[in-house]
Amino acid sequence: MNDYYKDLGVSRDAKPEDIKRAYHRMARKLHPDVNADDEAEDRFKRISQAYDVLSDPEKRRAFDSGADPFGGAANSFGQGFSFSDVMDAFFGQAAGGAARGPRSRQSRGQDALIRLDIDMSEAVFGVERELTIDTAVACGTCHGEGSQPGTGTRTCDVCAG
Repeated sequence: MNDYYKDLGVSRDAKPEDIKRAYHRMARKLHPDVNADDEAEDRFKRISQAYDVLSDPEKRRAFDSGADPFGGAANSFGQGFSFSDVMDAFFGQAAGGAARGPRSRQSRGQDALIRLDIDMSEAVFGVERELTIDTAVACGTCHGEGSQPGTGTRTCDVCAG
């Protein structure tokens, strides 16, 4: 079984922010776009897998108790996985029962494009910023009505509202 803590170079009691920092530091050095060495690519895959497990509290708990979420086939339905999760992944809700929560009837609108100026050092070393975005802006085409004026039931092409 892999030792994800060793792969990221952190202790077993590392805080989530320490795990994230270690992953980003190593990923910058080992990413295939930066480092063409075959061994670096393998190490990048290992640290990505380690980060995937250690950054998720549920997967980390399972790993700490001896389960390896990415272990071999003998461990496929082991701790941390349920048969219903596998069925849902293959067949969706048709395979087994009710949805696990309320589903929105509306489809997603267009993505928001936000321009943010950052320094070169922030681009290289990373930065965290908190943004407040007003999402309650009416569509300029349908004005929040959900369909373009004069089209009746035709859904707005801009916001899909």
